[in-house]
Amino acid sequence: MLSKGIQDDGKSPAANAPASGVDVPRADGGEDAPCWPWAPLLTVDDVRRMRVALVQTIETLAEFEGWPRELLDDVLAHAVRGPLSALLPDLNHFAERLAEARTERAARIALKRRTWRLQGLDDRRGKYR
Repeated sequence: MLSKGIQDDGKSPAANAPASGVDVPRADGGEDAPCWPWAPLLTVDDVRRMRVALVQTIETLAEFEGWPRELLDDVLAHAVRGPLSALLPDLNHFAERLAEARTERAARIALKRRTWRLQGLDDRRGKYR
């Protein structure tokens, strides 16, 4: 019985409420799949894929920036062992840094290709005086 004169027929939301009295919405109605309205629905496979992507992104960034192995190991340990709530922000942060590093590298390469180095004009100054 829920309150005076009201019986629980098993169909009301109160019948499915957890013992704490807080109604936690479920992603698919299952008890093992909590759903939070402020976060995307993630399966275990989604989390694994995102962690693999995070590790690959960090390793690629480390190669671009020339990190020492100790720093790479430390960053990877913090990223992989961090809370699930930090997974999306970490992935976004390192993806942005990697995009910036790739852009800077492409700009340096383009600048090297376009830079005029006065090749062949070193001795002209003396010829025209």
